[in-house]
Amino acid sequence: MSWNTNRSIDLSDKDVLFTWVFTAQSSGSLSEVLRISSQRTIAESYQGRGELQNLSIRFIGTNSQEISGRSELYQNYPNPFDSRTVIGLNLAEQGRGTFKITDITGRTIKLIEKDWAKGYNEIWIDRRDIKATGVLYYSFEGGSFTASKKMVILE
Repeated sequence: MSWNTNRSIDLSDKDVLFTWVFTAQSSGSLSEVLRISSQRTIAESYQGRGELQNLSIRFIGTNSQEISGRSELYQNYPNPFDSRTVIGLNLAEQGRGTFKITDITGRTIKLIEKDWAKGYNEIWIDRRDIKATGVLYYSFEGGSFTASKKMVILE
Protein backbone atom coordinates (compact mmCIF):
# COMPACT_ATOMS: atom_id res chain seq x y z
CA MET A 1 0.00 0.00 0.00
CA SER A 2 1.38 3.42 -0.84
CA TRP A 3 -0.04 6.84 -0.10
CA ASN A 4 1.77 9.92 -1.36
CA THR A 5 1.09 13.64 -1.53
CA ASN A 6 3.18 16.66 -2.39
CA ARG A 7 1.54 18.79 0.29
CA SER A 8 1.83 18.69 4.06
CA ILE A 9 -1.07 17.21 5.99
CA ASP A 10 -1.39 17.51 9.76
CA LEU A 11 -3.32 14.72 11.46
CA SER A 12 -4.43 14.41 15.06
CA ASP A 13 -4.40 11.11 16.96
CA LYS A 14 -8.13 10.73 16.25
CA ASP A 15 -7.90 11.29 12.46
CA VAL A 16 -8.19 8.19 10.27
CA LEU A 17 -5.92 8.15 7.22
CA PHE A 18 -7.05 4.75 5.90
CA THR A 19 -8.73 1.54 7.09
CA TRP A 20 -7.83 -2.11 6.41
CA VAL A 21 -10.38 -4.91 6.55
CA PHE A 22 -9.16 -8.49 7.11
CA THR A 23 -10.92 -11.84 7.05
CA ALA A 24 -9.58 -14.29 9.65
CA GLN A 25 -8.68 -17.76 8.40
CA SER A 26 -7.91 -19.07 11.89
CA SER A 27 -8.34 -17.95 15.48
CA GLY A 28 -5.70 -15.78 17.13
CA SER A 29 -4.88 -12.28 18.24
CA LEU A 30 -4.05 -9.82 15.45
CA SER A 31 -1.42 -8.17 17.64
CA GLU A 32 0.40 -11.53 17.70
CA VAL A 33 0.15 -12.47 14.01
CA LEU A 34 0.06 -9.24 11.98
CA ARG A 35 3.10 -7.07 11.34
CA ILE A 36 4.56 -4.72 8.76
CA SER A 37 7.89 -5.71 7.25
CA SER A 38 10.15 -5.02 4.29
CA GLN A 39 10.26 -8.68 3.31
CA ARG A 40 8.58 -8.07 -0.07
CA THR A 41 8.67 -4.26 -0.45
CA ILE A 42 10.35 -1.60 1.65
CA ALA A 43 8.15 -0.46 4.56
CA GLU A 44 8.90 3.13 5.51
CA SER A 45 7.20 6.32 6.61
CA TYR A 46 8.25 9.95 6.64
CA GLN A 47 7.52 12.81 8.99
CA GLY A 48 8.02 16.56 8.85
CA ARG A 49 10.54 17.47 6.17
CA GLY A 50 11.05 13.94 4.96
CA GLU A 51 12.70 12.39 8.04
CA LEU A 52 12.57 8.60 7.81
CA GLN A 53 10.50 7.11 10.64
CA ASN A 54 9.79 3.64 12.04
CA LEU A 55 6.64 2.07 10.61
CA SER A 56 4.52 -0.18 12.77
CA ILE A 57 0.93 -1.10 13.55
CA ARG A 58 -0.66 -0.05 16.84
CA PHE A 59 -3.43 -2.22 18.24
CA ILE A 60 -6.03 -0.54 20.46
CA GLY A 61 -8.37 -2.70 22.56
CA THR A 62 -12.06 -2.08 23.22
CA ASN A 63 -11.08 -0.24 26.42
CA SER A 64 -9.00 2.26 24.34
CA GLN A 65 -5.76 0.85 25.81
CA GLU A 66 -2.91 -0.04 23.48
CA ILE A 67 -2.20 -3.76 23.13
CA SER A 68 1.57 -4.09 23.31
CA GLY A 69 2.03 -7.53 21.85
CA ARG A 70 5.15 -9.43 22.72
CA SER A 71 8.77 -8.86 21.87
CA GLU A 72 10.14 -11.18 19.20
CA LEU A 73 13.30 -11.56 17.14
CA TYR A 74 12.43 -12.94 13.69
CA GLN A 75 14.39 -15.21 11.39
CA ASN A 76 16.41 -13.30 8.81
CA TYR A 77 15.13 -13.33 5.24
CA PRO A 78 16.42 -14.66 2.96
CA ASN A 79 18.34 -17.34 4.81
CA PRO A 80 20.85 -18.41 3.61
CA PHE A 81 21.90 -15.20 1.85
CA ASP A 82 24.75 -14.05 -0.35
CA SER A 83 24.37 -10.26 -0.74
CA ARG A 84 22.00 -8.88 1.91
CA THR A 85 19.37 -9.96 4.39
CA VAL A 86 16.84 -8.32 6.68
CA ILE A 87 16.13 -9.19 10.31
CA GLY A 88 12.84 -8.18 11.90
CA LEU A 89 12.57 -7.27 15.57
CA ASN A 90 9.30 -6.52 17.33
CA LEU A 91 9.55 -4.81 20.72
CA ALA A 92 6.71 -4.51 23.22
CA GLU A 93 8.41 -1.43 24.70
CA GLN A 94 10.89 1.11 23.40
CA GLY A 95 14.29 1.25 25.03
CA ARG A 96 18.01 0.70 24.90
CA GLY A 97 19.14 -2.59 23.42
CA THR A 98 22.01 -4.41 21.78
CA PHE A 99 21.89 -6.35 18.52
CA LYS A 100 24.92 -8.56 17.94
CA ILE A 101 26.18 -10.93 15.24
CA THR A 102 28.79 -13.51 16.27
CA ASP A 103 30.63 -16.34 14.55
CA ILE A 104 30.62 -19.94 15.80
CA THR A 105 33.57 -19.19 18.13
CA GLY A 106 31.66 -16.34 19.81
CA ARG A 107 33.72 -13.56 18.19
CA THR A 108 31.61 -10.43 17.66
CA ILE A 109 31.24 -9.60 13.95
CA LYS A 110 28.76 -6.70 14.18
CA LEU A 111 27.35 -4.77 17.13
CA ILE A 112 24.52 -2.21 17.18
CA GLU A 113 23.75 -0.51 20.50
CA LYS A 114 20.99 2.09 20.38
CA ASP A 115 17.56 3.19 21.54
CA TRP A 116 15.07 0.98 19.71
CA ALA A 117 11.50 2.01 18.85
CA LYS A 118 8.50 0.22 20.25
CA GLY A 119 6.91 -1.98 17.59
CA TYR A 120 8.49 -3.41 14.49
CA ASN A 121 12.15 -2.60 13.69
CA GLU A 122 14.31 -3.89 10.85
CA ILE A 123 18.04 -4.48 10.66
CA TRP A 124 19.47 -4.69 7.14
CA ILE A 125 22.70 -6.66 6.86
CA ASP A 126 24.87 -6.17 3.80
CA ARG A 127 27.29 -9.00 3.02
CA ARG A 128 30.10 -6.47 2.46
CA ASP A 129 29.82 -5.41 6.13
CA ILE A 130 30.23 -8.97 7.43
CA LYS A 131 33.76 -10.37 7.18
CA ALA A 132 32.71 -14.00 7.68
CA THR A 133 30.94 -16.85 5.91
CA GLY A 134 29.06 -19.92 6.97
CA VAL A 135 26.93 -20.19 10.10
CA LEU A 136 26.59 -17.04 12.21
CA TYR A 137 24.43 -16.24 15.22
CA TYR A 138 22.54 -13.03 15.89
CA SER A 139 20.99 -11.92 19.15
CA PHE A 140 19.14 -9.07 20.77
CA GLU A 141 19.28 -8.03 24.42
CA GLY A 142 17.23 -5.18 25.81
CA GLY A 143 15.25 -4.71 29.01
CA SER A 144 13.87 -8.09 30.01
CA PHE A 145 13.89 -9.42 26.42
CA THR A 146 16.68 -11.66 25.10
CA ALA A 147 16.58 -13.79 21.97
CA SER A 148 18.96 -15.34 19.43
CA LYS A 149 18.77 -17.00 15.99
CA LYS A 150 21.10 -18.62 13.50
CA MET A 151 21.76 -17.48 9.90
CA VAL A 152 23.92 -18.67 7.02
CA ILE A 153 26.06 -16.53 4.69
CA LEU A 154 26.98 -18.17 1.41
CA GLU A 155 30.44 -17.71 -0.11
